[in-house]
Amino acid sequence: MTNTKDWFATWFDSEYYHMLYDHRSQHEADTFAHKFVHHNKPKQGQVKWLDLACGKGRFSIALSKYDADIVGLDLSANSIAHNTDLDIERADFRVHDMRHSLPLSPYDIVFNMFTSFGYFENPDENTTVIRQIHRGLNTGGLFVMDYMHCEHIVQYLKPSEHLTKFGVQFDIKRTISRGMIRKTIVVEDQANDIHFEVEETVRFYSVQELIRLVEGVGFKLEQQWGDYDLSDFGEESPRNIMVFKKI
Repeated sequence: MTNTKDWFATWFDSEYYHMLYDHRSQHEADTFAHKFVHHNKPKQGQVKWLDLACGKGRFSIALSKYDADIVGLDLSANSIAHNTDLDIERADFRVHDMRHSLPLSPYDIVFNMFTSFGYFENPDENTTVIRQIHRGLNTGGLFVMDYMHCEHIVQYLKPSEHLTKFGVQFDIKRTISRGMIRKTIVVEDQANDIHFEVEETVRFYSVQELIRLVEGVGFKLEQQWGDYDLSDFGEESPRNIMVFKKI
């Protein structure tokens, strides 16, 4: 595997990506979905919710318990194949690039979870994603954006780390440069004689920068939380979860 401009096109489809991030739990997604539905009391029944950049579907699984049609879109063909095999009732999973028009729209709620945004070196492409979400929502529909809390990350950034998972070595270095949080990952799978390097890049958006970006496209911030338990957002919050309404 080589590092390309669109690193995410190959890395998210790799078995090693899922090894490295295997700590992402279904319980976490279930907790968020339960609290979100009971806090916001969205319409249920004949409604459509989108899990944009759904990965292997843990949030889709959680949201599917609340009587809504679920669509899951992701660039990773392997993840979509995995989700299709889950056979979730009233769910449709498709390969999709979030920079393009959203299929099967309009939606009542679009969820974009676990920092599945901000990958692009050109910030205009991130704005394009928000515009596509806006176009794909019904008027008054909600956009739920779960982004890392960048100011918190800077304070506690771990420059380097070595992990062993499933017998595979991961050497990780983290830096911040040119407006991006960069994670260089060296993967060493000696058992299968595989060695490669990939650099994940996610744009550093301060809280206010991200709000201005989304509201500038035609949304209004309605709610903000600091973690998946919907705790209040503050300086020490690990997450920046925002709910915007299309206006």
